[in-house]
Amino acid sequence: MYLDATRLELMTELWTVRSEFVLRLRSGLLALACVTLLAVALFFSNPFYLIIAIGLALDLGVTLALRLWRNPFTPRQTLYLFW
Repeated sequence: MYLDATRLELMTELWTVRSEFVLRLRSGLLALACVTLLAVALFFSNPFYLIIAIGLALDLGVTLALRLWRNPFTPRQTLYLFW
């Protein structure tokens, strides 16, 4: 019985760590893509890229909201958001 509870606890811990890593990776990649497309849209004056950049910014906002909902940050942790 103890072994099963320990395994379940370990699996839950690994799932939480994996989910947190995926959210960090996703937020970092979305921020990079959003900034890149915004720069391209401004450089080439192409509204199509601007629309995509706005969509990515909205997706980034949803991702960060999910991350804050799962694990609320202290003000100091907010500084390390993309690390």
